[in-house]
Amino acid sequence: MSDSGIIAAPIVASSAAPVPYFFDALVLLTAAVLIVTALNRLRVSPVLGHLIAGLVVGPGALGLIDDVSAIHALSELGVVLLLFLIGLELPFERLRTMRRLVFGLGGAQVLFSTLTIGAVAWAWGNEPAIAYLLGGCFALSSTATVIQILVERGELASRAGRGAFGVLLFQDLAAIPLLFSVALLGQWDSATSVDLGVMIAKIVLGLLLIVLLGRYVLRWPFQWIAASRSDELFVAFNLLVVLGTAAVADLFGLPMALGAFLAGMLLAESEFRHQVESDLKPFKGLLIGLFFMAVGMTLEPARLGSQLPVVLAAALGLAVIKTGILVALGRVFALPAAVSVRIGVLLGQGGEFAFVAVAAAQAAGLLEQALAQFMLAVTAVSMLLTPGQAALGAWLGRRLERL
Repeated sequence: MSDSGIIAAPIVASSAAPVPYFFDALVLLTAAVLIVTALNRLRVSPVLGHLIAGLVVGPGALGLIDDVSAIHALSELGVVLLLFLIGLELPFERLRTMRRLVFGLGGAQVLFSTLTIGAVAWAWGNEPAIAYLLGGCFALSSTATVIQILVERGELASRAGRGAFGVLLFQDLAAIPLLFSVALLGQWDSATSVDLGVMIAKIVLGLLLIVLLGRYVLRWPFQWIAASRSDELFVAFNLLVVLGTAAVADLFGLPMALGAFLAGMLLAESEFRHQVESDLKPFKGLLIGLFFMAVGMTLEPARLGSQLPVVLAAALGLAVIKTGILVALGRVFALPAAVSVRIGVLLGQGGEFAFVAVAAAQAAGLLEQALAQFMLAVTAVSMLLTPGQAALGAWLGRRLERL
């Protein structure tokens, strides 16, 4: 009798102990399924759906989740996987065949948008480093939202669709140096010239190591594991490659997402590209959704409500600036006026990488909470306006074609 009591006691105690973050996971999954699905029926981007879901369950609204920091730390894996898969979509051959649209039109758009928006931010009293971050963040558009709209309209293969896709490709590439510069600016003030020299040397060494590993080493273990014909082992090795290259990048002072992106670009040339992509997409979708929900939890509804007129004005101003720049550049690159207008109006919003860059800038101590909230709000509102902008751009394009 006494023996059974001794054995039963720890069993009862262990079954009563709560699993860490079990309730938080339940809340997040429920919110994602209900809110994102409902908004998807209204053709709202999944990115915005996850942001709104995070806002609803976060401390600023219902308060169902209080410990945002732990969830945000886990969600960083989503950004790493996202950059890895973007790298897989950018083999050097594709960049070469679309070089005029990608590096010409896309490069000019990012450059002039960053300078123009940064100059406006500087004129409003921001420091040069902050003005550069604002310009760089808002120069990027929403790849997820725009591609979804183009696919729904059947316009991805059209001339305007190809032009928009080329610009978005360069913006995806430009997000990498933007994240890198955030990490560099975060250490600039407190570092001496010797420290900066050592840091740059470490960065160069880290980049070389990742490129050498990806180019000359990874192909062999991929071939061995593919020969085993074990799907589970192949998925596990894919995750190991992503996390391993991210860890190497972090060890040498680089953003983890940059290491994963380079590994993806190097694997894009291999015969395993499509299998790697199909294996990792479910993980990416889940974790990137978690990232945007974590960003939504940091938003403060009361502050956003009081700033709504200013946020709307800033979102419309952003659309006007980016549209004007793209229309002018489209004509410089010999695109028809109707195509230039459609591309410009379609890409007039902020993008999901702004959320990534803002989170990185806050972690580096570069952005105050109020300014970070304002940037997130402007980006979210501008993305909400994208379907209307797409319809407006299509209408203007048809009018110009008739003329």
